[in-house]
Amino acid sequence: MGEVMQRHTLFQRMSHWLNALAVLTLTYSGWMIYRPRGISSEATPFDSFFWHRWGAALLLMGIAFHVVYESFIARGANPMAVNRAQAKIILAVIKNFFGLGWDFIYYNRLFHGFFSATLGATLIVHFYFALLIKKNWVETKSMITGRVPLREYLDSHSLLD
Repeated sequence: MGEVMQRHTLFQRMSHWLNALAVLTLTYSGWMIYRPRGISSEATPFDSFFWHRWGAALLLMGIAFHVVYESFIARGANPMAVNRAQAKIILAVIKNFFGLGWDFIYYNRLFHGFFSATLGATLIVHFYFALLIKKNWVETKSMITGRVPLREYLDSHSLLD
């Protein structure tokens, strides 16, 4: 079979699939909140909102764990890492954001709509590149197994294609 390369750690794969579960839960439950009879005649908007909150909590936890892992646990140079100065800025923005009172509701609706549309578009593009572009199947398989044959990895990352 040849040499095999570790492409994704167990933590990275678990994080990816938990975030995938969260996004799918958010997408389905969000759809059901506004179109309860569109997919299933069983669920009420109240039931869907329950699942929507759990999907949001799971996604936020996944993002937080990802930031902590990439910033403090992962080894080597990492462009996704958050340093102490950036963390202070992020916390200040969050603190100011939650201090807006009634404006918070207005801005929350704007952010929710923007990020929902962005997340939906990103999900479609992600599925397209992961499943429909044959060259990327090596990466897609490695998100399940964590490993990839070295020759396949090098062939799929050639700059000459």
